[in-house]
Amino acid sequence: MSSVCALCGSDQVGLLYQRDECVRPISARFSPVADDFGIHSNILKCRRCNLVWAEQTRDSAQTQVDYSDSSDTSELYLSQRKERERTFERSWAWINRHFDSPPKRVLDVGASAGIFLNLLKQRGLEVSGVELSRHSTKRAHEEFGLDLFNGSLADAHYPDNHFDLVTMFEVIEHFSNPFRELKEIKRVLRKNGLLLIATPNLGSLSARMMRRNWWSFREMHLFYFSVDSLRAALLADGFEMLDSRAYRKTFKLSYYLSKALGRHVSLPKVFDLSITLPLGDFESLFRKVDR
Repeated sequence: MSSVCALCGSDQVGLLYQRDECVRPISARFSPVADDFGIHSNILKCRRCNLVWAEQTRDSAQTQVDYSDSSDTSELYLSQRKERERTFERSWAWINRHFDSPPKRVLDVGASAGIFLNLLKQRGLEVSGVELSRHSTKRAHEEFGLDLFNGSLADAHYPDNHFDLVTMFEVIEHFSNPFRELKEIKRVLRKNGLLLIATPNLGSLSARMMRRNWWSFREMHLFYFSVDSLRAALLADGFEMLDSRAYRKTFKLSYYLSKALGRHVSLPKVFDLSITLPLGDFESLFRKVDR
């Protein structure tokens, strides 16, 4: 297998799961609410450090363009605003307990339509966000008056040691090189600043049971972590793990059913019941370590 591990540099790489083709249009596959579950390229695993990633068959620059062009024309993401706010409220309460003094500046990487940043803006924090999708950036401004940077984190050119907290909710798995992004995050974080990462858990029961058909094996996901492998990856980039827990998400029952069916469906009001479930994701909190 002609590939090299991006974490440890080993060429001892094996095939974990063979590719599964997708014939859906690009615009649908890179949407924030895409449902291309179980569709993926070859899934590879490093025999030395156990990092797992997808064989990248598309040019990273073209993938960035695809994200920029993606849109949620059905407004499915914002239709779950109240439910997403409940999810983010839980995360914020958990994060806040780990600060010695109240944070002032927060950066959300992959901010989508800005629901999380809006919650913090309402609390008086100075918020910034980066988002590749032009559509999501526009909706963040229309809905919440947020001026997100439309582009990559590196292109935003934030000052050194600027933010008290950086968050990435279900974002790190999308990067073609997450370790490059982590170096940039470390640069913009202040001394002892915190980093929150929420991502699918490769070590979860659902991943172990579903194997190659796991719903988080998706074309847009390029790297996969367990709690232990994420801890090891972040330690190598100068972060220490403070805490980790299941990332429970709240959605309406109708949303869960629509995702399971792969299409939006009109259902009776009884299906608007909000449900919180552990779906095999986790969130981990890290502190920047200056060496």
